[in-house]
Amino acid sequence: MYQSGLDHYAYRPEQTYVAVDGRLYQVGIWDTKGNPEFDAVRKSLYSCADVVLLCFAVSSMASLKNVIDKWSLEADASGPSLPKILVGMKADLRENRDVVDYLAQKRLKPVTYCQGLNAAKELGCVSYLECSAVTGNGALKVIEESIRVYLHCYSLRRETEKMEERKRQRKKKKRCVIC
Repeated sequence: MYQSGLDHYAYRPEQTYVAVDGRLYQVGIWDTKGNPEFDAVRKSLYSCADVVLLCFAVSSMASLKNVIDKWSLEADASGPSLPKILVGMKADLRENRDVVDYLAQKRLKPVTYCQGLNAAKELGCVSYLECSAVTGNGALKVIEESIRVYLHCYSLRRETEKMEERKRQRKKKKRCVIC
């Protein structure tokens, strides 16, 4: 849901429809600014989120470090039960000779798939995916996985609520009143 009062604080959400497992879902993606002056507004958006995508550039270990040191902690503080997916973006740059040579000059390397996967496990993410906006590889898979994660968590919440309701009903039945 788009709120025009947030124009100066966060990018407008991307709204789209995606078919997953034969059903059509409306998806809204908020790409928020990481500037410190937008911290309060960005943090308030977590309460509306069903899934958080923690994104970093695979060409930058510093980008992954930011996810580990800041973004994951911020998401956890806002809602520890909020499912997180770690997304390695710009995956095409891992094989780009110019990028690899540039990083090598600085004694750096792109983040490997295994490093991303290990970071996802360490951060408690439900999955790790990679994509490239340039080639389009993996982009739709990120959205589809987000929907599946939401559906799984939603069904778990509903099952938990049903179990709690059954417990309440049993407690009511166990009461014995003698006059």
